[in-house]
Amino acid sequence: MRRMSIHRAYAKVRGIRRHLRNLEKWAEGADNWNPQPYEHLPYWHCKIPVLDRLVEPPTTNPRIQRQVINSLLLAATKLAEHGKTAEWPYCRSAVLLTLPYLFQSEVTLFFDESYYRSFYHQQNLLPDSEKPSKRFGFELPPGFVELGTQVEWDTETEDGEIIKCGEQWWTLGQTI
Repeated sequence: MRRMSIHRAYAKVRGIRRHLRNLEKWAEGADNWNPQPYEHLPYWHCKIPVLDRLVEPPTTNPRIQRQVINSLLLAATKLAEHGKTAEWPYCRSAVLLTLPYLFQSEVTLFFDESYYRSFYHQQNLLPDSEKPSKRFGFELPPGFVELGTQVEWDTETEDGEIIKCGEQWWTLGQTI
């Protein structure tokens, strides 16, 4: 279940092994999901079902994040297999990662090739050294690639000061 820690944002996460075990079971059960295209939308997605403090700084670590990403990739792989047997004209599976705020990540099935291509970033591409597979030490499933871009925006503080914010958006998905 997706949960946000509004009142205890920096509290220690308890039961980490249990949370990760439940996430693994969620991913293993992905072949029993029944994804259907949303009406008028070229995709189906499922957000990561975890407590936000489990995957986001400052209450996480790279080992936990690696296990979470592996679970997302397992779910994407199972959905890719499901897509091969489904009656959709086009179907590609991907994990859409946001770093360092992993809680926004999701597993997505794309039913439109041009829409899926829009997630293959062409500008502000990040170097290979920044790739999540190198950063967290995991291997991509066969037939998957990873492309990422840096997204930046300005935001205003309570004092009226403008500051720059940014995150990395990664597509870990099947080749087009």
